[in-house]
Amino acid sequence: MTSRVSDEALITPNFSYADFKCHCDGRFCDGYPEFIEQVEITAVHTQELEDAVSEELGYPVRLRINRGFSDPQYNATIPGASAISHHMYDMWPLGEGGIDSTPEWLGKGVQPAGWIKQTLRIMAQKAYELGWRGIKIYSGHVHLDRRRVPWLRNFEPREHIPIER
Repeated sequence: MTSRVSDEALITPNFSYADFKCHCDGRFCDGYPEFIEQVEITAVHTQELEDAVSEELGYPVRLRINRGFSDPQYNATIPGASAISHHMYDMWPLGEGGIDSTPEWLGKGVQPAGWIKQTLRIMAQKAYELGWRGIKIYSGHVHLDRRRVPWLRNFEPREHIPIER
């Protein structure tokens, strides 16, 4: 299938269309939802989150997108995936797309012990502050989406999460 967008084209300073592309490798779709604006809006929200996490930590952090858009047919092949997943962007109102993301250590030297766990908590808190309402912290990544009704798993919003230095 031919894609409607250039995968490498940047949407924001740090995110391209390819970051949110379906992993079906063309078996079910061209890689993107019918409404490409859903990817663009999700990219803008993700850039805002990356900037907020970096500001909170005091140094740059890159949010790697493990999973952005999933075609419904592809989603059905993923063990344990929800039949109403927010990764299936066309099922949801514009702006409610979901991502699974892992922070990447960009600091000098060895990544400090406990950095991933701490940074996942900070990601979840900052996401909540920025309007993400579907939040689940896993051991190595965070699921985030912009649903309207809160769905919080393994995460309790706080006023402030202290940074362990």
